[in-house]
Amino acid sequence: MDKDIRIKAGSPDNEIVLREIIKLFTAEYGQNFLAEDVYNMQFWARRIGTRFLSLLAFDHNHLIAHLALQAEKCNKRSVQLLYPATNPHYFEDLSVLSEMAWRVISTQASRHNWQSIFTLMSADDIKYQGLVGEYFNMQPTAVFPSFFNTPHDTVSKSHNAVFFQRFFESSLNADSPIFVPRKHRDICAEIYAKLGLKRKFNSKASKESFAMPTDIRALETFRYHVQDFSHVYITPSLLNDFSAAISYINNSSNLLFINTQDPLCPDFCEYIEEYGYSFSGVTPTIRGREAIVYSRLQEENLRDTATINQTSFLFQYISDELVTSSESVLVQNASKQSCVTM
Repeated sequence: MDKDIRIKAGSPDNEIVLREIIKLFTAEYGQNFLAEDVYNMQFWARRIGTRFLSLLAFDHNHLIAHLALQAEKCNKRSVQLLYPATNPHYFEDLSVLSEMAWRVISTQASRHNWQSIFTLMSADDIKYQGLVGEYFNMQPTAVFPSFFNTPHDTVSKSHNAVFFQRFFESSLNADSPIFVPRKHRDICAEIYAKLGLKRKFNSKASKESFAMPTDIRALETFRYHVQDFSHVYITPSLLNDFSAAISYINNSSNLLFINTQDPLCPDFCEYIEEYGYSFSGVTPTIRGREAIVYSRLQEENLRDTATINQTSFLFQYISDELVTSSESVLVQNASKQSCVTM
């Protein structure tokens, strides 16, 4: 029988299809999908059509693939791609499915005036990374260390995540200034260029030049209890002193997002590098702001990570930076030890 593949929007009221979605995830991932909720029927019943839009691909009346689109709560024009799953018998049709899905996404983007789409992929998931890169033209912008866990594996394992993004309006905030450390300016500029975003990259500016938004705090923490993971969004100009922030950060965060619209961003980045944090990428416009990402990613975390051509430049830069940072810390510690023993 010839294939007749079509994409439809999911409905929370169709229990048969909801059960088929769960079977779809089981067929591809077993019980090891990185979000356990996908195996819970109530999860789909409560969220499809309210929290996110489910795109369902059917061959005749047989469900063969799923992808969700979910708008950020604080920025409805920024939309996340979630929960990809495909019947293994249709892996050979992934290119066709991706092209069809992108036509639907493009239509929705125009209809709802979306600004950007983004997704987080396991660094080990080469298949779907390749698809979002090739067919959705999404660009890797950051690496989040140990973001995902697979609790049902024989041995629990953490997986790094790769953050991908694409903008529908490349001229948005054209030539607006952002502030990044001088040594990371080139890689930041490369990432922004791949996204089609124009920025003026600065490394120094006076504190008075920053027009402070009224809805931003110095430190904003977002915790993900299921993953035992947390983010801290930092606006350095609002900090009384950097040292007090370090104590808070060390006890509460896996990832740091430093506001690059803040002129003190480069100074704060240089400061936290002395405490073992290193560059992990950038996230333009997520949560309505632009940020440079820092983490305590270890070089060995990247050593065995397979990469596609599109992500290799970012992984290579981060890996090289980790080696350089480690050597710098060793030199600093040796210098301090020498001072003590003299």
